[in-house]
Amino acid sequence: MRSIRKATILDLPGVMKCVNDAKRFLKDSGSKQWNGDDGYPTVTDMVNDINLSRLYLCMDNDQIAGICAFLGEEPEYANIHGSWIVDTDNYLTIHRIAVNDDFRGTGISKELFNYALEYARKNNKDSVRVDTHEKNKIVQSLAADMGYTLCGYVIYQRIKDEPKRLVYEKKIR
Repeated sequence: MRSIRKATILDLPGVMKCVNDAKRFLKDSGSKQWNGDDGYPTVTDMVNDINLSRLYLCMDNDQIAGICAFLGEEPEYANIHGSWIVDTDNYLTIHRIAVNDDFRGTGISKELFNYALEYARKNNKDSVRVDTHEKNKIVQSLAADMGYTLCGYVIYQRIKDEPKRLVYEKKIR
């Protein structure tokens, strides 16, 4: 049985398995996303997400099948090359979505995206936004399948190699 819950520090080993599996998967698919010299996302990033109560886990029985962070405003989104559907600062950002290799292809990412929409509705957000690397065809396809609109791209100043990210949005209300 699957469920979604907030992560705790005790979940860190399973969280990092998802992160490392995702890094390897992205690299094998030809993407430099999450494979830069800075090691992003790092253990410190994950601990920070846990401490800020913004990291969620998709559990399959007692195993961590996938992870996802829910953030508020993303500073880079203010400098979009394109335009958002909703002119608002009241949105939820999906970040750091990763799936355990043992569950790849079983709909974990879709469950996390659905949960993000439910979470955004409950928290009276106007929309949900997500960004991804141009070579990350899985997230692009997932966003399109779930009714998100490609709005353009942003440039992440902190990312030295291939900083361009495609941005998507889905209106909530």
